[in-house]
Amino acid sequence: MARKPNTRAEDLPKSQATIYPEKPLCSHDGCFLESLCKVKTLYGWANLCEKHYQAHHQAQADETCKRLGLETIAQKRAWLKNHWPQMQAFDTAPAREPGDDDEPLPR
Repeated sequence: MARKPNTRAEDLPKSQATIYPEKPLCSHDGCFLESLCKVKTLYGWANLCEKHYQAHHQAQADETCKRLGLETIAQKRAWLKNHWPQMQAFDTAPAREPGDDDEPLPR
C-alpha cells in the first residue's frame, strides 16, 4: 500500500509508520554503547561512543603537545596566546606580579 503525499507518521497505522534502524554500536572492542558519531581514523572510519570520542581527541591533543614540546599547562597557554588569537578572549585573569595580591596583616 503506497503512502499518500503529505501524510504525517502519526496519522498512519503502526504497520505503515517508518521504522528507523538502530544506531550502530561503538567500534571499540568490548564497548556495547550506541555510537555518538563517526570519526576518520588512520584505519578508516570508526563509530565512537561519547567516552571513546573524548579519548580519541585527547590522544590527538596529547600527541600534538608532545610533538611541539609542550609539557606544562603554562607552556600550552603561552603557545596558544602566540598562535591562536582567539585565545586572548578566554584569558580573563588580569596580569599581575607576584605579591600584588598580598594584603597587609591587620594589627
